[in-house]
Amino acid sequence: MHDKFYEIFNTKESINEVIAKPKHALSSHNTYWPDNIISLPLPEGKMGTFKAINSSICDHRGKTEYIIGKLIDVSEEVAEKKELLVKSQIDELTGLYNAATIKELIVERIEKKKTTMQMPLYSWIVTVLKASMIHTVI
Repeated sequence: MHDKFYEIFNTKESINEVIAKPKHALSSHNTYWPDNIISLPLPEGKMGTFKAINSSICDHRGKTEYIIGKLIDVSEEVAEKKELLVKSQIDELTGLYNAATIKELIVERIEKKKTTMQMPLYSWIVTVLKASMIHTVI
């Protein structure tokens, strides 16, 4: 393994998780691991986001024997994307959700309501508005 790997993942626990997560996801063809993006523990209790680029070597039965690849740290890009998403949802002047976001949240809520029994829609709208106002104060 590269020296940088041991610099970033400097505890036995983090190294074991770094090895186990991709191995499980790739060997089981797990669909829960979208776009080969994984979160892994970093020193000081932080989490990092990494993109895995890999190639599998299979036996004659098609079973994965080896996985060769690398992890690319995309933590900054992911954080920037989340920040831009939040900025696109919040009105700069009022600090409240903008109209498009409110509409999207209401549509999501109506769709959830069709499949599950949850609090009434008007209660949810009041909750969203209160959360939006709290966001403004903070």
